[in-house]
Amino acid sequence: MGEKIEKIKKLLMKDKKILVLVILAVLAIVFLVLMEFTGKDENKYEGEASESTEEYAERIEDKLTQLISSVEGAGETVVMVTLDAGEENVYAREIKTDEESDGDKASNKYEYEYIVMKNGSAVESGMLLKVIEPDIRGVAVVCDGGDNAAVRENIINTVSAVLDIKTNKISVCKKKS
Repeated sequence: MGEKIEKIKKLLMKDKKILVLVILAVLAIVFLVLMEFTGKDENKYEGEASESTEEYAERIEDKLTQLISSVEGAGETVVMVTLDAGEENVYAREIKTDEESDGDKASNKYEYEYIVMKNGSAVESGMLLKVIEPDIRGVAVVCDGGDNAAVRENIINTVSAVLDIKTNKISVCKKKS
């Protein structure tokens, strides 16, 4: 056994590439083990952090800028997106019904109770079903080719199709020179 270890040591000292690979592999294993014990549970139902409304708008603006800049004749482009409101979280809930009958009349009484999840450290949170992104209120596009009617129409149709918004919520104009 000791003889095999000595052979491995000599091989590692002789070939530095293998030594570096072995060290990286050991570090990766140590890192993964540490992450397992210290990392947070990535369960989305326990309140996974989502992007802010501003980050969401910026992400859409960046993608639209790239897309519109590739439209023939558009040229250099600046895009601004306005949103209706913040994102909406939808949580799981249980519906309880009580049926009351009063002679000829029957009525139902509904009671809603949110489903709460607990993790090992007694932290409670609602069971998140989905996050509804905010609606887009309008889009402003300022580009070099904004004075050309054909370019303007192509941009409006493209933005409308991509974001599924009405064309009257999209403004395209020429960038000042």
